[in-house]
Amino acid sequence: MRYFYFLTLLLATSACYTDFDPDTDTKPVLTINCSAQNDSIVTAQINRSWRHDESRPSPYAGIAEVSLTVNGKPQPDMTFDEVSQQFVSNYVARSGDKIQITAASQKYGVADGCVEVPYAVNIDTITTSHRVFVNHNSIIAGSDGNWGYMKYIEIKYNITFTDPDSERNFYMLEVINKPQILGDIIMDDPIFSEHQNVLDIILSNSDWINFFSDESISGNKRTLTVRHTMPLPSANMPDDVYHDVVNIRLHSISESYYKYLLSICKKYSGFNGSLNDIGLGNDVMIYTNVSNGVGIVSGSACSNYPIDISDIIKSCANANL
Repeated sequence: MRYFYFLTLLLATSACYTDFDPDTDTKPVLTINCSAQNDSIVTAQINRSWRHDESRPSPYAGIAEVSLTVNGKPQPDMTFDEVSQQFVSNYVARSGDKIQITAASQKYGVADGCVEVPYAVNIDTITTSHRVFVNHNSIIAGSDGNWGYMKYIEIKYNITFTDPDSERNFYMLEVINKPQILGDIIMDDPIFSEHQNVLDIILSNSDWINFFSDESISGNKRTLTVRHTMPLPSANMPDDVYHDVVNIRLHSISESYYKYLLSICKKYSGFNGSLNDIGLGNDVMIYTNVSNGVGIVSGSACSNYPIDISDIIKSCANANL
């Protein structure tokens, strides 16, 4: 009876499948991807949509005529740059600007999208704490030929800012350090999981998610904690080996960009993303604010806070003698 039950369960949970082409008659349309950043020239990537069985097409100058409107005033047409493969304007965006991108093509139709560039929110203070720990997942051969576990430095950044209470705000946090110092940035502050359910948190690795809203802050001061881990370097090395300046950037992002990132997160990560890998997840449409339904026009403004962590790295290395 036990074997019969097992066979029944196996049959109930097994299935066969085959690939098929729905042969849908689709007409390509223009796509617009633009991120208007405060104090930066407005650029946009214009392309066309493509089928799943096609290679991604390369943008080209004649794909469309691309125009820029700022605060209701037309600007000179955007021109195609062969190096970046983007359409480039001569206008530098400012916070509060209402940016509209319009692309028109006889072959692919017309598409447009607009966004208001947000205002930057300054980082008030950043404090740090650190420790050296043994990483039991990393093994290294010692000079004596014996194997041992690697030691790592963990630096905690406590990032404090004040959310403006005048309107709804959306943020993205970025931590950039010297590329030659290998390390990981772990975004595990609870605020980064505000849009996840319990299954998302348990069943997926979500410490890469770096965007959030002010839903739980609501005009108050908030301190975010981010962890930065790196291998412990050798002692008594030249100072330039230990030199590292970390740039912590708090981006104020438009609601359109937040919704776009959120839709990607829900589609490809978390519990639903895991189910999608085996064809059982709920379909999630990627958010768009482009008129024909393909692409995103977003805005952002950045507050940068540099921190020199050279002394932390050096003191940890020399304390390990």
